[in-house]
Amino acid sequence: MSKLLRGGRISKAEDEVIKYISSIKSDHRIFEAVIKINQAHILMLSERGIISPRDASIILKAISDIDPTASLPSDIEDVHMYIEETVIAKCGHPYCKE
Repeated sequence: MSKLLRGGRISKAEDEVIKYISSIKSDHRIFEAVIKINQAHILMLSERGIISPRDASIILKAISDIDPTASLPSDIEDVHMYIEETVIAKCGHPYCKE
């Protein structure tokens, strides 16, 4: 199944669409920087009281566990989507009640 950052609005996409819009092949160059940007963003959200320090700690741990030298999957839109999906897989999604 193809993975697109669409929040469920598009559940599947043709392989050609993924190939056309995906930057994953070149995103390895920015992988480490995107991890650091996400870490800084989470710290800011916590410092401003937008998310709790507990949630920030959980998310930061999940982001810190991502290896910036890892191979990125070819069936995903970009490095941002990969990081988001990895964090959600480790932390759970706050809007999904099980």
